[in-house]
Amino acid sequence: MFTEDRLYVTLTVVMMLTVVILSLLAWVWSIYLDKMDRDPGPVRYTMFLILLLVGSVEVGCAVCGLTNPWVAKVSILVNVWGGLDAILRFQAAHELESFFAVKQFTLQVTKTVAFIGGIRGFRQNVCKFTMLLLLDVWGMPVLYLMALPVHAAASKDDACDVDLILRVWQLATNWKERHKFWTRCQTWWFSKIGMVTENSPLMARYAMYAAASPIQRRRLQRCAQTV
Repeated sequence: MFTEDRLYVTLTVVMMLTVVILSLLAWVWSIYLDKMDRDPGPVRYTMFLILLLVGSVEVGCAVCGLTNPWVAKVSILVNVWGGLDAILRFQAAHELESFFAVKQFTLQVTKTVAFIGGIRGFRQNVCKFTMLLLLDVWGMPVLYLMALPVHAAASKDDACDVDLILRVWQLATNWKERHKFWTRCQTWWFSKIGMVTENSPLMARYAMYAAASPIQRRRLQRCAQTV
């Protein structure tokens, strides 16, 4: 049990340490963005991995008993409709008063309130809560804002600027949208296979064999149908 003076000192040290860590992460992130020349493809993929890490930490907090289980449900909702939606629409320009901006801010505030109200033993875990709030809850939005181009004209990608819920509805009700989505998935998959075969002679030989052998093509098609 912390005394009042020790609690304030510890909390101050933890906040300073958290700010230092966040600053280092922002510095490393800026170096990565410059190295990638803010190419939306790799940056979007990296942010997706970071979002998975953030979600795993938040679910882990609920599993370990640091937060109530309902906090993890709120986090999943915010991460999917907020974080994932933002990543899919990355580099699309939005005004501060747009629905996208208002939605993202509202979801982050909701997530913050959920963590404040759902943490167990707040006084005993106040240091963990501070680091979790600054690094996990608000760290991802900071990285996202850093990745956005300063000017809308500097965007290198025509992102599909459609809300995630509307995307799901279109996929469920419009066969043209499903065909377009499937075509984009195939294009992405074959581009990744091409990258692997370029860097792996063994995979290149296997790809040539699969393309030239009717038996192997049928085998691959059967495997794909069972997946």
